[in-house]
Amino acid sequence: MPPLNTITYLQVALWDNLGNEKPTKSGRKNGAGTRFKMDIEMWDVPAEKISKRKGRIPFVRNVQLRTVKEFRTMIKGAVKRKKLTADYGELLEQFINESPHDCMLGHVIDNHGGYNYHLTQFIRATFDSDGVPTLEIFNSGDCIVVDSFTDRFASGFIKYTAFRDFCGYQEYKRNK
Repeated sequence: MPPLNTITYLQVALWDNLGNEKPTKSGRKNGAGTRFKMDIEMWDVPAEKISKRKGRIPFVRNVQLRTVKEFRTMIKGAVKRKKLTADYGELLEQFINESPHDCMLGHVIDNHGGYNYHLTQFIRATFDSDGVPTLEIFNSGDCIVVDSFTDRFASGFIKYTAFRDFCGYQEYKRNK
């Protein structure tokens, strides 16, 4: 993930996979997986260079959202398997303890050659009484808050989408 102070445009989508129990090709049973995930797309280029075409987005991650209990279990397992250091595990434990008990948490991971945890890159999602999320993206002590979610572009399992425009991209597209 690029440093948050260099982000020019950010787009996120909340997925609710309830009812999406897709069978595996081999027919073997698989775990239920997480119900919620957040797609995060980030650009760190000027407005005129932003391209939303597939393969041209500088940073894309699908982050699984877990309850506080599930996240704590995941972190403890990662520390035990030495994927995360004990010190970082303690830092995340402190973060968990300071988070609302009903929030959902996720850690930026990629699985190129095994699960790779990106230290200091995690997210917290809280939900209002109507289920509309507010997302906090953390990277190396910095935070971006995304709280303008709407269901305007919702389709299928995508329930809410939002964007943050730090470079005037929307205005650039309108005037182009």
